[in-house]
Amino acid sequence: MYCYLCRNEYREKPITGYFCIQCKRLQDLLNIYGERVYNVCEEVLVRTEKQQDKKLHTELKKEIEKKEYALRSKIDKTK
Repeated sequence: MYCYLCRNEYREKPITGYFCIQCKRLQDLLNIYGERVYNVCEEVLVRTEKQQDKKLHTELKKEIEKKEYALRSKIDKTK
């Protein structure tokens, strides 16, 4: 029987348990740290739209710089 949370792994205790080992660990962390777990997930794992835009611009800038460098290298080789 599969875990009720991730639905990918088998339950640790098929008859009495609901979660696999990893999801059981998440449940334990939620019981210990409560709201802090949610805050960490939101701040670290989930990106806001502003953060997504910044990441997109950063990655595009890197790609443009690589292409410009490649073009300059081609031009230098032809001289």
